Amino acid sequence: YEAKTLYGSTENLISDRQYERAIATYERQLEVHPNHAFLVRRLMQLQVNRPEGMGEAVALAKGRLARYPDDFDAQVTLGVAQCRQGQMALAAETFGRVADLAERRGDPVEAAQARCAVASVLAESDPKAAVRALESAISLRRRLPGALRALAELYADAGDWAAALRTRERLLASEENPGTKRQMLVELG
Repeated sequence: YEAKTLYGSTENLISDRQYERAIATYERQLEVHPNHAFLVRRLMQLQVNRPEGMGEAVALAKGRLARYPDDFDAQVTLGVAQCRQGQMALAAETFGRVADLAERRGDPVEAAQARCAVASVLAESDPKAAVRALESAISLRRRLPGALRALAELYADAGDWAAALRTRERLLASEENPGTKRQMLVELG
């Protein structure tokens, strides 16, 4: 928070979508304050979303991981980069490490999100592993409608109609909005 307040003008550049200027500002600050956690984290977040910045994001992430093997943000950056480079198996392993880190930190929300990321990158190549990842995410955090929808689709794609129906019923049972619930009932027939 302190660093974000200090770098408020640079964060305003990001809000105004002036990413190049923000990156240049943070890079200059990183030269003055090497390994500053906020600066490295913010640069990784900005760089990984730009095709031309992917290499820099990966280099920052690997540098952080060399010093701090359990650096959560560096692992996430690495996983996103691997996914964008089409290295889905590596991305799944990395997001699995992110989930394990989050569980060790006692953060079930982050762990569930990371398990959903594992499922997302494995859905096409290894649907069974994607199902296991989604089930794990749902066991960590019961209210995950997106994970339940994805799980139902994976079961349906695999031809396991009974599991798909059970999953849709779980989704229906967790829905609180009457309009959405009505629509889901119509879909279920």
